[in-house]
Amino acid sequence: MKKGLKITLIVLVILICMIALDTLQAKIFDNSPLIKIRDNLDGGVLDYIDKGIFVNHYHCNNNEKVTTWKDTKFACSMKESNNKENKINWDEITNDSIDEELLLGNIDEDILKDIAKDLQEMIEEEKKEEQDNPSIVISEGWVRIFNKDQYRNVIQKGNLAIKPLFYILYKSENNGLYEYVCAKALEDITGIGSELNADGTKRWSTAKEYLEIFIKEVK
Repeated sequence: MKKGLKITLIVLVILICMIALDTLQAKIFDNSPLIKIRDNLDGGVLDYIDKGIFVNHYHCNNNEKVTTWKDTKFACSMKESNNKENKINWDEITNDSIDEELLLGNIDEDILKDIAKDLQEMIEEEKKEEQDNPSIVISEGWVRIFNKDQYRNVIQKGNLAIKPLFYILYKSENNGLYEYVCAKALEDITGIGSELNADGTKRWSTAKEYLEIFIKEVK
C-alpha cells in the first residue's frame, strides 16, 4: 500500500473515531457536540440549537438541555420556563371586558400572521393526507397534527405566541379544528387549562370552552 494512501486512511479512521466519540458523549450525557453549528434563537423558550453531524443539542431558557438524534423532534418544556423577561401582563383583560385595541397594539403583527399561516397550512396538509390516504386516520389519528413542524414552530415561539393565539381565538366566530389547534398550542405554552377534573377528564373539549378557562385564569 502506498504511503500516501496509508496516511489518508489513518486520517479518515481518526476522524471517524472522533465523530463517533463526540456523538456518543453528546447523546449519553446530553452535552453539546464539539463539532457543531450553533443556531441562536431570539425570543421563545428555546435559546439555541447546536447542530452536530448526527445529533442536535437543544438548550431551553429554563436550563433544560436535551440531545437528540437528527431525525428526532424536540420541544422545550413550556410550563416551567423561568424566563422572567418574557412575563406576560394582561392589562387588556378586565372583569367586564377585553380591550381589543390595546390587545392588538400589544401583538407583533408579523408573528400573528406567521402563526395563522403556519397553522392554516398545517390543517390543509392534514386534510390532504387524509384524502390521499384515508387509513391514516385509523393508523395515526388526527392528533398526529401536533407532531407537525408547523405546530412545533408555533410552540417554540413561546411567550411571543401567547397573545397572537389568544387574539385568534377571541376574534374567531368559529369553533372548529383551527381554533382547537390554537387552543391546544396556548395550553401547551402556558399550562393553563391542562389540569384534569377530579374524575380525570379534560377540563375542555372545544376552543370556546378553553377560551373561557383562559380568560378566568389571567384576568
